[in-house]
Amino acid sequence: MANHLSDVPRPARAFRGRFGAELVAKLTFAAAVGFSAALVFGIIH
Repeated sequence: MANHLSDVPRPARAFRGRFGAELVAKLTFAAAVGFSAALVFGIIH
């Protein structure tokens, strides 16, 4: 994965990695909440 990013400076790469990690965490959290809400909604109705 680091091969195509070898030309990117380390600070930019670290920032991109941290941003990507936060984005993945938010998406995962949103998906988990949405799945739980859909499950609860399905159980209630």
